[in-house]
Amino acid sequence: GLSLWLVVWLVVVKPAPVQSCPHLCVCYPNPMTVSCQAQNFTVVPTGVPYDSQRVFLQNNRITELRVGSFGFGTQVLWLFSNNITWIEAGAFSELRDLEELDLGDNPHLRRLEGGAFRGLEKLQSLHMHRCRLAAVPHDIFHKLYSLQYLYLQENQLHFLQDDLFADLINLSQLYLHGNRIRTLSENVFRGLVNLDRLLLHDNRIRQVNRRAFRDLGRLTMLFLFNNSLAELP
Repeated sequence: GLSLWLVVWLVVVKPAPVQSCPHLCVCYPNPMTVSCQAQNFTVVPTGVPYDSQRVFLQNNRITELRVGSFGFGTQVLWLFSNNITWIEAGAFSELRDLEELDLGDNPHLRRLEGGAFRGLEKLQSLHMHRCRLAAVPHDIFHKLYSLQYLYLQENQLHFLQDDLFADLINLSQLYLHGNRIRTLSENVFRGLVNLDRLLLHDNRIRQVNRRAFRDLGRLTMLFLFNNSLAELP
């Protein structure tokens, strides 16, 4: 009767125990998820299971990401809304299976080192919005061949180097609105042959090279409103 029903309910409904879980975090199996948000962590916590698939560290007070910070593997890593000021080159290099990385809303970041995303050749989505970035290194997106979505909106970018996105051959959506970009050079978007959506509104663009968009044969959406353009070439 009732006892048998309780046994059946426990077997069917009770989640399987996870092997370990960091202090102050909550862990769930299938897919293996480690949720550590809003716990005032100042560093990446230890004890995250190596076979994690999703790790949520948003809304903490983490200040630096160094080589060795991540002693685990995951496909999704959320670090938005922290106090990150520095990302060491190669900090994510052991996260070979990472597909989504969210670093948005870290207003103290401001600058990135070249090689910060080294090794993330499976990365598909990268969020770096609202980080007050004034510039990014010319090789910051080197070998990110799988990247499809890149969010750089609402920073303080005033210049984009030639071939900055050249390795992003599978990029579909690029968000650059709400920056301080003034010019678009001939080779700024070279290589973005699969780009579908490009948002450049709310910048300070005054000049666009007549060949700036020449590789964007698959583009279906281009926003350029709220700039300082008198005309397009």
